[in-house]
Amino acid sequence: MSASALEASMIQQPELWRLTMLLRDGSIEVAIIPPVESEDVIYRSLMFDPGRPVLRSLEDIIYGNPLLLSDFKRVECIIDTDASLIVPAEVSPADYELLLQHATGTDADAMVVNASPTGTDTAVALSSLEADTRAFLTRTFFNIRFDNSIAVLCRHFASMNPDAATGHAIMVGFRSGRIDIVALEQGRLLTANTILTGNDSDSAFFIAATFHEFGIPADTPVLCCGDFATAGRVAELLQPDGIVFNDMTLPPLRFRASQAALQMPPQLLFNSLT
Repeated sequence: MSASALEASMIQQPELWRLTMLLRDGSIEVAIIPPVESEDVIYRSLMFDPGRPVLRSLEDIIYGNPLLLSDFKRVECIIDTDASLIVPAEVSPADYELLLQHATGTDADAMVVNASPTGTDTAVALSSLEADTRAFLTRTFFNIRFDNSIAVLCRHFASMNPDAATGHAIMVGFRSGRIDIVALEQGRLLTANTILTGNDSDSAFFIAATFHEFGIPADTPVLCCGDFATAGRVAELLQPDGIVFNDMTLPPLRFRASQAALQMPPQLLFNSLT
């Protein structure tokens, strides 16, 4: 993507547009969604300065791109973090903080827990964000909504029909060094997890292990999104097991399918459909 700054003059009537940010360890992905299908989405992948604290880098990026400070119709921040946990829907919200702290080792005093729906009746996605980072975003963006990266994938996938033959459904999102796996059975969330992978063989192993652990029939097609080149290589490794990959088909976008739109991470694309 172009490194040029996002200037306030780039769009008219920002109050009709949506701003969605995907906050990751080393970057913030920004999508500014137009109000009509005839317009192009504005997308940038903005890298943090590795020599500065995350909050300082985030402040530099936001203040250095004046368009982000416009008065948008809706502002959302999707948190992509290892400090994330899927819990049963029956768990009391009063226990969220303790469960996330024990599972991820986060410092409860320095973090704020966010709960996101998964699109199923059986589970909730928890994630935490540093308290000072959340406070900055809340001050800067009026009525900002926080969400969970894996929850966005879950909700989109849960809205799709399961495989008619098995009642199961499995989705894998591919990205550099990681895969996101979501599996359902008759609308019940079996698993939703982000896994660090060192190579294609690791990815193939974890996908096959998911089939085995949850009793998913091997002829249930894996729906893929994200890095399709990596998905193709992993699919070849799993062919001897009878596991087949299909590209996930998106519903019609609410903006032009430009080059920028096609480069957006799946979380931003899926979120733009809601």
